[in-house]
Amino acid sequence: MVLANAVPEHSEIEDALNELGKALLKQKLPSEILEQVYSGRLKQEVITLETVLKDYVAYKSDTPKAEKEIKQRVERLRKDMQHIYGKQKLKYVSLSEISRHDANDLRDHLLSRVSANSVAIYF
Repeated sequence: MVLANAVPEHSEIEDALNELGKALLKQKLPSEILEQVYSGRLKQEVITLETVLKDYVAYKSDTPKAEKEIKQRVERLRKDMQHIYGKQKLKYVSLSEISRHDANDLRDHLLSRVSANSVAIYF
């Protein structure tokens, strides 16, 4: 019911969530979690460029050697992105709000630093 955003008001489910919220409050969990429990609505996780880079490293790292190389490559790219977009856009702006113009800015920045073949690999 919570996942479907369909917790009926004044129901047993709402009462159970309130009891769970009280128990979690005693455990001193973050207020964002308590708010979700009490309201019966989960906040959607925002997928950002930072999230995508972390997921990419986890997905591609199948051996320790590959992990080291991929982490280094992604860290260089992260620094370039941070230079172009700033920390806020990299960490907090939803991926759906990143535009083609943003991608072109990154491409142009990379072209000033590395070869065109390397830029194609990055993208």
